[in-house]
Amino acid sequence: MNPDLRIVPTKDGSNTLFSEQFNEHYHSVHGARQESMHVFIQMGLAHILPHHNHLHVLEVGGGTLLNARLSFEFLNSSPKTCSYHIAEAYAPNQETMEQYWMNSGIDKDWLHFYSRQQPIQFPGFHLQHSYLKIEEAQLPKQFYHLVYFDAFAPNTQPELWQVSIFNRLAEAMVPGGILVSYCAQGQFKRNLKQAGWKVEAIPGPPGKREMTRAYKQ
Repeated sequence: MNPDLRIVPTKDGSNTLFSEQFNEHYHSVHGARQESMHVFIQMGLAHILPHHNHLHVLEVGGGTLLNARLSFEFLNSSPKTCSYHIAEAYAPNQETMEQYWMNSGIDKDWLHFYSRQQPIQFPGFHLQHSYLKIEEAQLPKQFYHLVYFDAFAPNTQPELWQVSIFNRLAEAMVPGGILVSYCAQGQFKRNLKQAGWKVEAIPGPPGKREMTRAYKQ
């Protein structure tokens, strides 16, 4: 295990990780899986999927790979395909991933993904990782259809919630692309708007009244 991480059960029976370094949970203690399903899959992936045959997805903060795994499962019954890019500098090690996903039946390639530091290819789903902070990653212009913005909270990683970050993400998005986040903080939404995004507040997962969805105009 990473020395600063510990596994924490959540209310829906799934686990999250707690980071001593950031004093933050990776997922909601009200339900890790149901939070990811609501915020990123139902309000993000399912929302944009009808408009594209092949999706380019960027996740800011890959964490436990829960969002990537749920995206893969959701697309597995669909003819649509996906290229999934994670930008995260603080990735859990392989031992942590193995313990987090213990008894889940998850393919070992998923567990080895972080340690190999190489892209992996599943049928219709290409997964790659940039071991960089999002502000350092080289992002292609007008490329991504969907951003999962799953960084630690603004008071924990304020550098990731600045207008400059959302300007960079807007440049990397195709027109009409969307960004989804569990966060509903007012300053976050104001920063998105300042960067040119169209912002809407929508119902959040259990334990949160609202979340944010934003559109590249």
